[in-house]
Amino acid sequence: MANAPRMKNQYFGDKRDFIKYSLIADVLKHHPELSTFAFIPMLTKDDSTNEGNVRKYRCESRDEGVHKFLLENQKNKSIKLWRGFFGNKYPDRSYMVGNLDETPAQNSKAQYFEHYKRQDYFAGITKWKTNSALVFIDADIGIQPVNNRTWGRIINKPEKAEKYILRSEIELLANHISDSVLMIYQHLQNDKRKHKDQAEEKLTVLSGFFGGNASSVRCNDVQYLFASRDSSHQRAINVTLERHASTNKMTFEHKLATP
Repeated sequence: MANAPRMKNQYFGDKRDFIKYSLIADVLKHHPELSTFAFIPMLTKDDSTNEGNVRKYRCESRDEGVHKFLLENQKNKSIKLWRGFFGNKYPDRSYMVGNLDETPAQNSKAQYFEHYKRQDYFAGITKWKTNSALVFIDADIGIQPVNNRTWGRIINKPEKAEKYILRSEIELLANHISDSVLMIYQHLQNDKRKHKDQAEEKLTVLSGFFGGNASSVRCNDVQYLFASRDSSHQRAINVTLERHASTNKMTFEHKLATP
């Protein structure tokens, strides 16, 4: 079955959003050395599907601040609200965001990621000063498929290609953020029997750009990938991710460069 896209304003505040940002809050909480949170949304237009309709959920062991914020903003549904949240929660850190023009109206075309603009978008991000940062790429689906035949069917359809981050773009960012941590949202196919193999494939792809380092936590059909070229950073992040996965009944997986 096809991947379900996830990076739209209509998903703001749903259960998957809560899980995702609770994880981010946990990483930032336990890693004060990450002095900047750089948010790179690959935001696409809302659609008529029922995706994002799980609006009632308990906090349980996840971040209470994220839970309260999302429940209070269920009707707003705009990812621009994260600027205020992170600014208030982490006032001693820098917050950077790509693509979103703060001046046009909420539904302005200026805020959306489009396939034909991707080169300029990522080139602009490489001009950011992202020293010691958590750099989060929130793609609609995730990393470009490894299978060339699959990607060949996608690349000629801009409305589908814009849902993926290209491997060449990951390489570009990896070269730019050598002392930082990259995080990527990855949606897996709906077939549970394939999740483990798919997750392993994405870890392998990502680790190839980070000297053999990569890790992830996985919840059902969503994988949250992390990578750093600094193995000491990777080990420290892995401790947090493994604890987070254990606490929240998620799956932790990792690769680490051989010393």
